[in-house]
Amino acid sequence: MSDEQAATRSEEEQKVLEELEKVDMLYEIDRLETQSAVIFAKLMEAYIDAFGEEVLDIGERLRWETGVRIGNRMSADFEEDPAAGLDKHFTQAWTQNAAWSRFCICEYPVTEWGRFETRALRCVYGHAFHRLKAEKIGLAYCAIDVGIAEGCHPRMHMYFEQCMHKGDPCCYQVREILDEPQELRLRSEEYGWRSMRNLPRVGISEANDTQEGA
Repeated sequence: MSDEQAATRSEEEQKVLEELEKVDMLYEIDRLETQSAVIFAKLMEAYIDAFGEEVLDIGERLRWETGVRIGNRMSADFEEDPAAGLDKHFTQAWTQNAAWSRFCICEYPVTEWGRFETRALRCVYGHAFHRLKAEKIGLAYCAIDVGIAEGCHPRMHMYFEQCMHKGDPCCYQVREILDEPQELRLRSEEYGWRSMRNLPRVGISEANDTQEGA
């Protein structure tokens, strides 16, 4: 590469950096996370059209296993006292993180030792899958949350009292430390897409609706 080419590239890189500095990174993260949800939804819609709705089992297990691996990376902090790990990686990390509170607007009704409850009032994933009429796909996507929590320790348990994908006004999540360890397994009938299996199929994108109405 000539000196002139290097100088031109350096100028272009500087311009990109200057533009990035003008962007609120939280809004950029918001946009990218929404985009990732939409890409997943479109991909799963194509598979559903080709192979049937039960192909969601594959997408859901992929997301859940990804979460378990993430949880495993935090597991060392749960070994001595699982409640301490819950406090460090969830209670403190969420309630004291200004970026998270802007990205996913939450309330924290319970922050007890060994138990952490969150009420998500705004969630980019919930809004994205609802806009695409892909709530079942959204449940498969969000299986990663349970995988993360339960991958941390066998006594760590997570469940949903309310879920936007099921028409609730918010997502109410409970993370707790159990007295006894539990089996680490995907429970789709409880919180995944199979909990909505018998409901009318969703997954028709807004774009397709617009085209049909044209």
